[in-house]
Amino acid sequence: MSQGALARGEAATQVGKSSGELTLPWQRLRAGLDSIPSGIRAALRLQSAAIPCQDRRMATSPTARLRRLCLALPEAAEVEAWDQPTFRVRGRIFAMLHQGEQGLAVWFKAPPGSQELLLEAAPDRFFRPPYLGHKGWVALRLDGVVDWEEAAAMIRRSYALIAPKRLASGIVPPPED
Repeated sequence: MSQGALARGEAATQVGKSSGELTLPWQRLRAGLDSIPSGIRAALRLQSAAIPCQDRRMATSPTARLRRLCLALPEAAEVEAWDQPTFRVRGRIFAMLHQGEQGLAVWFKAPPGSQELLLEAAPDRFFRPPYLGHKGWVALRLDGVVDWEEAAAMIRRSYALIAPKRLASGIVPPPED
């Protein structure tokens, strides 16, 4: 092994005294995988293919998913206020994460009349948030099963209600008259 390889901390072992070839750890790992009988390798591939993709990767927390949804919007920024993350566009809040008596929830602005409809249709998922409920804001519970497509649509709608018209024009189609 060269002095340079030792200085860089590369681990290598000599495969055969006569060949003089060196193998790195990843090469030994690959050689070990190749030694698994093909029937077992095929069974492992089938078994992993049967697991839904969302279960194979690490579960994403509701906070991380919400952050990804909100920060994907134009000029959106996260600002911590009241010890909770808030999501803003040009300084105005369009969504906020809140952990309180009702559990983990995202609060967002809803169009006029929507608050009552949502609260009546699904009181187990939506509630009127304190402080902002009288202004038409709605809270969506994030504890339990969450329809993230619906959550994303409501966050985009809230963004469109808060953001300047130019920024909002590309997010949600204009309301039909």
